This record gives sequence, C-alpha cells and structure tokens, in this order.
Amino acid sequence: MLNSFGCECTVANDGVEALEIFINNIFDLVFMDVAMPRMDGNECTIKIRQLESLRGSEPITIIGLSGNARKEHKDKGLAAGMSRYIIKPIQKNEIMNIVKSVGAKH
Repeated sequence: MLNSFGCECTVANDGVEALEIFINNIFDLVFMDVAMPRMDGNECTIKIRQLESLRGSEPITIIGLSGNARKEHKDKGLAAGMSRYIIKPIQKNEIMNIVKSVGAKH
C-alpha cells in the first residue's frame, strides 16, 4: 500500500530487527505492528523513544497498528509513546493522510 504512494519502505520481521533498523537509518515515519515476535511494538516504541531522548533528536511519528480494538490496548500503545494507534484493517485513505500529514519524503 505504501509503495503505491511512492514511499520507500523498509520492513522488519520482528521488534528486535525493527529497533536495529531504526538505530542504523533515518526515517520520516514508522508504522509499528503491536504484535511482533521477540519484542512487541510497545516495547520497541519505548526503546525508540529512549534512544531519541539520548540522542536529543525530535520524536519520529510512530503509528501503532493492531487488530485489537480494546481501549486498554490502545492506551498501552499510546503510553509507550506511539503517536497514533490504528485498528486493522487499515484503510488506504487513512494511511495516505498520515503520510501526507507528516510530510514523508520517501
């Protein structure tokens, strides 16, 4: 879906890989699956926010993606530092609006 908007995407297979990729690259936006193996999206988001704080960098927009619509799951993601929390299935126009709103270049 993101490729169809002209975005350049990097995909991680799990939370540990996502964190490693984030550490070694610069991104405009992160879509974070909440349910990932080895490290879930909430823990990965917390680690990204800690890293940003250590670096003194501006927080990147992190969009949490989950199939779980329960309020406590959304609250947990937002408390971890996610900028927004979206329930799957994801609508194409919603993703396009998010990409445009952060001014993603890729």
